[in-house]
Amino acid sequence: MSYENIWEKNGVYRKYNSGINGKELIQAAEDVLGHELFDSISYVINDLLTVTEHDVKASDIFTLSEMDRAAVQINPNVKIAIVTTTLTVQLLASLYDDLMSHSPYPIKIFENLHEARSWVS
Repeated sequence: MSYENIWEKNGVYRKYNSGINGKELIQAAEDVLGHELFDSISYVINDLLTVTEHDVKASDIFTLSEMDRAAVQINPNVKIAIVTTTLTVQLLASLYDDLMSHSPYPIKIFENLHEARSWVS
């Protein structure tokens, strides 16, 4: 598995390893959305700083945004932080942000974990 969801007191810290594909990206979200604690979290931090390669397509981002828009019915109070310094991952994150523009979930892209943690707290 190229990711780990770490449950924290108020949210989830998701750490991706060196490579990720669209199926894993969607599975990582499903793991959180289907968890019994999902309705009580206030953030998800997606740490992609160590991702060096990926096979994520725009269609995967569309699927992910549809899932997250549906999840608003369960918990409308989730901030989503995306942490990356890789240009192609930043572009995919921007697409996700655009697709989620009418969602109550605030989304922000960061280049370091410290700023992301400050934003979600």
